Amino acid sequence: MRKVLDEQLIYEILSVVNEIPCGKVASYGQIARLIGRRAPLILSERPGAVSFTGR
Repeated sequence: MRKVLDEQLIYEILSVVNEIPCGKVASYGQIARLIGRRAPLILSERPGAVSFTGR
């Protein structure tokens, strides 16, 4: 099984998510574009594995 979320990718995702202002939202696709990847490559193999709640 291929490791989908490595440490660098996790860092990139969380760095972008941290920049989203409180009360605003971003889709998985928007986050993926900001880090230069396609959303299916990031999340499709692990549905439900990423959840961003609270701050």
